[in-house]
Amino acid sequence: RKTRKNYSKDTTRVLMDWYLLHDGETPDSNNKERLASLTNKTPAQISTWFQNARRRHSDKLQQFKSLVASHPTVVYDYASFVAYEP
Repeated sequence: RKTRKNYSKDTTRVLMDWYLLHDGETPDSNNKERLASLTNKTPAQISTWFQNARRRHSDKLQQFKSLVASHPTVVYDYASFVAYEP
């Protein structure tokens, strides 16, 4: 039986940056390959992560959009979003 392991913070940061900055869209095959090489994951793992992210992080995406609209110089990527969260 395999044990489940969470992705590292660096991997999550790369994927959440894409997710938030591209309005929750799934990357095309070229960008999946690029994200896979950046995170040392397979394109299938990238696809699965985005499928799960749309279910798990839709509220985070809406909050990011509203903060970017109201504070564009303060909130502009995942790291600034996490730092700004109340």
